[in-house]
Amino acid sequence: MTCRSVIPFVAALILASPGARGEPIQSTKYVYYAVSGKSAADLHRAMMRSGPRVDGAQAYASASATASQSGDLIQGASCRVNNYRVKLEFTIKLPKLRNEAKLPSLDRGRWKPFAQFLKRHEETHRSIWLGCARTLEKQARQVTAKTCAQVERKLDDIWNKVRKSCDAKQEAFDRAERSRLERQPFIVLALQPKRKTSTKAASSP
Repeated sequence: MTCRSVIPFVAALILASPGARGEPIQSTKYVYYAVSGKSAADLHRAMMRSGPRVDGAQAYASASATASQSGDLIQGASCRVNNYRVKLEFTIKLPKLRNEAKLPSLDRGRWKPFAQFLKRHEETHRSIWLGCARTLEKQARQVTAKTCAQVERKLDDIWNKVRKSCDAKQEAFDRAERSRLERQPFIVLALQPKRKTSTKAASSP
């Protein structure tokens, strides 16, 4: 599984190209790492060896994001933010089977649903981040203050609160998914104890 990744935050207001109105600007890059082997256990070891590390822990897959905010501070009788937008750049890292033909049919059949499960899981993390970005945009666009310095401080406060709430949502999602991960047929197969063949000693006549 994966734990959520912290979103680095660019605090300065910068200019950014507009996206669809009402939606945060976003992009997603998928990165794959190769795994191979002759059994589910082999693939599991390969993921533990080559998979991403999240908060210092080994993971099967990961989703990370960087965020920046953009807009113009308009000073009149009071200061407000014009064209406030949040931009999110996602990177989703997933395992990719190198040689499917080497796997027995049972292992191969269990791998495909597992790989799909990982992809859906990481894309759900992305959806949670996007929901948080919508909340941030909605609240930030309502900010006004006497000075633009006060507006910037308010924006920082809003961001910190939304990020804290978003982190909690990501962690709750991972906790809820953990039991589903453990029940995945591929994981059950990969982690089952190896069968030991017993031999009987020859009896003395």
